[in-house]
Amino acid sequence: ALLLSRNPTLTPDQVELVLESGSDDLGVPGWDPYFGAGRINAKKSLDLVSAGGSFPDVIVRIISPTMGTEFYEPIQITGTATSSQFSSWKLEYATSGSSSWTLISQSNTPIQNGVLGTLNPTSSWSTGPVVIRLTATLQNGNQYTNSILIRYVKIRIDSPLSFDDLLSGNVEVKGTALGVGFVK
Repeated sequence: ALLLSRNPTLTPDQVELVLESGSDDLGVPGWDPYFGAGRINAKKSLDLVSAGGSFPDVIVRIISPTMGTEFYEPIQITGTATSSQFSSWKLEYATSGSSSWTLISQSNTPIQNGVLGTLNPTSSWSTGPVVIRLTATLQNGNQYTNSILIRYVKIRIDSPLSFDDLLSGNVEVKGTALGVGFVK
């Protein structure tokens, strides 16, 4: 409501983008299941919205992979980072337990529904969450972000497929060892 009082022309997608971009990150870097995008920072969010003026036509969205995707090998990341006031974009990741971001790619050219970069896991990675963050910077210095949480896996249980299967008695468990650097 506070954002709409400043600029009543904001769409629901724009309000979401402003709230996510203006939030104070908590917990692990980027979006996580405990804190989401973080704690709402009303002042920071309001600073991203001009009073009574038009909202920049900024679009910042990771299209693929989607939230919750599991991966065990390099994964291509596609998305959009564009605006008429565009300056640059950068794509970063943070692995489980890390408090810092690692750059995947960056550009001074807007991109729409294109390849942003490839996330290449290393043999030192542990199974766990990976946050991917796309940040677009406008000419006035304002930054807008979109983050997703995906999961790097080294082992996948192929059967049994459900907990109910385990209750049936003696059950054979089958799985697959995955990941960078795994040798059979």
